[in-house]
Amino acid sequence: LLTVVDTAGAALSREAEEGGLAGEIARCLAELVMLPAPTVCLLLGQGSGGGALALLPADRVICAQHGWLSPLPPEGASAIVYRTTGRAAELAREQRIGAADLLATGTVHRVVAEPHPPVEGCFAHRLTAAIAEEFAHQPRP
Repeated sequence: LLTVVDTAGAALSREAEEGGLAGEIARCLAELVMLPAPTVCLLLGQGSGGGALALLPADRVICAQHGWLSPLPPEGASAIVYRTTGRAAELAREQRIGAADLLATGTVHRVVAEPHPPVEGCFAHRLTAAIAEEFAHQPRP
């Protein structure tokens, strides 16, 4: 199973909670952890909120070079902590949410470089190769 994370997160609203979002996130986490098949998660871009965290459990986690992961968007965290969104970048650095930091802490297992300047198809090829390699090295049930 391949999960792809690239989400700003769900709305932080009463309606989302009344719709059972927390229960669905918990169910997703439990099912992914117990899945008897090889799993890879691709953190493709922004990974914010419970939805991103719910798709993260996998045997191997790959992250795009500019991907990041946080339970709350940096702007939201900045608004809560500092009462302004103007310190979001500072808070993101402090929380170590970027790909290199996630690799250093073991949250992700591999970071795929994004070419600069962009070359058409190059990044997609790198991602495809990384995903295939991760699945190839996992034992089959």
